[in-house]
Amino acid sequence: MASNEPVNLSRQRIREYLLSQNRAAKIHRELWHCGNITYLAYRNYLTTLHARGFSLQQAADSRGSLAEPIHASATALTLSSKYTFDGVRFVLDDSKAAICTLSFANVRNDLLAFANCSGELWFAELPPLPSQDRAAADINSLPIVVKAPKIHVKVINSMDWSFDNSQLLTAGDDGAICIWDTQAATCIRSISILVPILCARFHRLNPNLAAVGTSSGLLELYNCSAGTLHQKCHVAGAFQKDLQVTAVAISNHHVFAGDSYGFVHLYRCEMQDGSVHRLVWHSKLHVTASHKSPVHQVEYVPFCRSTDTPVLLCSCRDGTIAIVSIHEKHHRMELHSRCAAPPMARNMRIALCPLSIIQDMPRITSGSEDTNVYIYNVTSGGSKPSVVNTLKGHRAPVVDVSFSFDETLLATADCDGTVIIWHRSMVPK
Repeated sequence: MASNEPVNLSRQRIREYLLSQNRAAKIHRELWHCGNITYLAYRNYLTTLHARGFSLQQAADSRGSLAEPIHASATALTLSSKYTFDGVRFVLDDSKAAICTLSFANVRNDLLAFANCSGELWFAELPPLPSQDRAAADINSLPIVVKAPKIHVKVINSMDWSFDNSQLLTAGDDGAICIWDTQAATCIRSISILVPILCARFHRLNPNLAAVGTSSGLLELYNCSAGTLHQKCHVAGAFQKDLQVTAVAISNHHVFAGDSYGFVHLYRCEMQDGSVHRLVWHSKLHVTASHKSPVHQVEYVPFCRSTDTPVLLCSCRDGTIAIVSIHEKHHRMELHSRCAAPPMARNMRIALCPLSIIQDMPRITSGSEDTNVYIYNVTSGGSKPSVVNTLKGHRAPVVDVSFSFDETLLATADCDGTVIIWHRSMVPK
């Protein structure tokens, strides 16, 4: 056996070299399947046979007993979850640097934006999903990817679509706030400040206003049309000089800001003449399991069946995933549930499965350092989320995920610059 080790090592290195030559082909082996059986399941099965001293001929002669682990695992996967996928629909490898953020447009599954750590931005228009009434030429059509002019010079930390998808807001470490025309893929306004911007969102009621969080502990409102500062709020206290505003989410009447100490702050929007006059701080809530871990993502969900209230989905660097109930009438937040996913070495954004909020158990989609994409059930009652499904295909840590509004497509991005569009299986009624 020892004499074969150099040969096996050489073969492994040759395989890795060949897979590295074509970025799109890197995932084909992992995505191969025969019926419900994946490549990984067959590989594990053959490894088990070899470890037990069986040959392939013996396995073929007694397939009923030896193949049982494969069929059992496939059946368990089918019965365990409805979040199954037909496979990869598209692989976008336009970026040569690590992708840092991506997002589907509102109420559209054919428009996607993604940006990388070099400050580059792309708009991808996806072809319609295949159906029986479309021609084969439409099914085999490729996405149209348009690269926007480069305005940012550093990593783009955040992006947000306007309500009608006509504009896209981006902000990054270079202190630039850019408003993009999504049809022309051009920048129509740029606002520069002196500190890095860690998060940014359009206001829901007034799309001319954008809330941004900075590395200096400030939550600021900007008038995007005039390019002027509307209001500045100091989130950091007197003894928190190193505090940063790392995440922001907006509802119709509130602004929620996550900081680097593990707190989520609630601000009430004081209206005047039908527009936002100012933000008024009301309360804060500690959501992390550890003493001080940055809240790098806050997502507002208008309704969740398990709480019967609006909720905040909070994700922290230490792996904490928290669901916070919002009592908007009383301007109050309450921790509903909290679980601990594996800790993160970098900011990895998670996404709430859009249709799961009408069920009793919301589902969360998250990337990971082990290059897999996980779909979690975060309200299973345990300290750790239960894994509903695992998607394999990336060759680098997955840093961001985004579901389309109808859950037909899932976009995932990794540190190699690869964006994978997964097509979800149609669930029979």
